[in-house]
Amino acid sequence: MNDVKPFSPSIDWSAEPLHSLWWLAQAWTITAICTLAVLILLARFTTWGRQFWAVTGAYFTGRHSIKPWLVLAAMLLSVIIGVRLSVLFSYQGNDLFTSAQVAVEGLATGNDEVRDSGIRGFWIALATFMGLAAILVTRVLIDLFMTQRFMLAWRAWLTDRLTGDWLDGRAYYRSRFIDQTIDNPDQRIQSDIDVFTAISARNPTPRTRPATAHCRSALSRRSSRSSRSLQSCGTSPVTSRCSGSRYRGRCSGRCSSMSRSPPWLPSPSAVR
Repeated sequence: MNDVKPFSPSIDWSAEPLHSLWWLAQAWTITAICTLAVLILLARFTTWGRQFWAVTGAYFTGRHSIKPWLVLAAMLLSVIIGVRLSVLFSYQGNDLFTSAQVAVEGLATGNDEVRDSGIRGFWIALATFMGLAAILVTRVLIDLFMTQRFMLAWRAWLTDRLTGDWLDGRAYYRSRFIDQTIDNPDQRIQSDIDVFTAISARNPTPRTRPATAHCRSALSRRSSRSSRSLQSCGTSPVTSRCSGSRYRGRCSGRCSSMSRSPPWLPSPSAVR
């Protein structure tokens, strides 16, 4: 028990801020280069990478792309800071438990120097934990803010572009005359953009698919109500009211218009 040594920290915490800053600069540079190279390879040699770039590649090119790239760089730096904090927390935990052990050993052996060094190291480790915890909470909040802002700006750009493509050349009007019509294209654009950006930003929204299913169910109910109206057109109160010669033309016109599906209503096969 005579070989008990005073407590000494695992690393030099006074020089750690500068050392961590230098480590972050090196790690961010290497990670950014490797990540960019991997993204280029994926966009060039994979099918889904080419599809991803075809849909949203314009957002990351041109003059307006400077801000998205800066936000992505900041988000990458936030991830690397989290990695460095994990390393520092491991050293801090080691110092905390080692100092407590040294203090107990010094108390047991009656060595005041060892005991005092352990007690002093324990409180320093606690203070270090408070500082690291404050940095960690700040990093998490900033990372959440940057991620949400990036997603909102990305969604706004995609919505503007895809909605513009849908409205360009009155494509929304001509789409009603194709064989396989698409129900609620505007809602589908919003839903697909929500899923696309959320999954890409590691924050999926599970309520998107049920919303689409609810929309299909509502359209199916509308289709059934329209079919019942067509079947009862000959005996409905509208027809009896139109029995007079004055209203026959109006009634026949209404029934003939009902025989054609309304422009907003998809075919039953599309709903199923």
